Amino acid sequence: MRVFSAPERSEEGKEQILVAVGDEALLAKLDRYKEITAKLADPRRITEADAQKLIGEGKAFYWASGSIHSPETGSTTIAKPTRRKMRPHLSTGRFYETFGNGGADTMERTVNQQAQRDWFRPNPPLARVKWSLRNNINMQQSGILLAMNFVANNKDRFLQNFYLKSKRAVAKARNEGPAAYVIPADQSRLVEAADMVNLLRLMGVEVHTANKEINIKDHKFPAGSYVVRMDQPYSRMADMMMDTQYYNVNDPRPYDDTGWTLGALRNVKTVRVTDMVVLEAPANLLASDVRVRGRLVSPIRPLVTSLTTTLRIPLRRCVSD
Repeated sequence: MRVFSAPERSEEGKEQILVAVGDEALLAKLDRYKEITAKLADPRRITEADAQKLIGEGKAFYWASGSIHSPETGSTTIAKPTRRKMRPHLSTGRFYETFGNGGADTMERTVNQQAQRDWFRPNPPLARVKWSLRNNINMQQSGILLAMNFVANNKDRFLQNFYLKSKRAVAKARNEGPAAYVIPADQSRLVEAADMVNLLRLMGVEVHTANKEINIKDHKFPAGSYVVRMDQPYSRMADMMMDTQYYNVNDPRPYDDTGWTLGALRNVKTVRVTDMVVLEAPANLLASDVRVRGRLVSPIRPLVTSLTTTLRIPLRRCVSD
């Protein structure tokens, strides 16, 4: 086992811990396996023959997060015993999400709407079940052990699919579109635009800045505009975060109500570009986060014209009755 700090801190600025679990021989080559995964993630820099050799040598990583919602402590509770034992546990359940408990005691729980069949819950539980914190832990632990076992036994399949996914993402601009998203430089919310670009970069998305004005069909963008190309490994991530979401009112009700169109959320202008000419525009790949510098755009009138003016303050006497 190897323990190290994550490169990013939490929203509160706290350290985040990463734990790599495996046998000694595997952990001794952890950096090599990370290198292989990074190469498979970017098919622009390797040949097909290279990819197949890397798939044969590499290992599939299984990522398990400690928690999502702060009061849901089941996943954090199983982390330590799962690392220690790595053996099957008995558990049965039909919950879409595992159910917590007020304490360690077993009690009868009512699950209400979760007992209803839905498109995302094809096999719902009974309306009333006997449940405890131990059931929750066993179910989550069994789930992660089964998943890790499946990934380990099918590592070539997962790595091959990972490589194919990356190839299709790079080909997206020409096979599916759009060609790119452009964040124009001539807009008022430049700080929000820069912050959005930095967020995309944090998720692995490549962002370029235009060296000169870009002229394409129906659009003209000034130099300094941000260009998010769709011929890159994380094009689908960028497309999902920047495209406009459409939801058909005739579709089934979604499980959750979530929006992630970043331009609209941040009130930043973004343009979806289908003209392939945008990919030929000269631009530089950002190598670090963007910082917006302020500037004086017009003279400021002085607020005080004279410092010699006598300041007169009227005084009133307060007389009590």
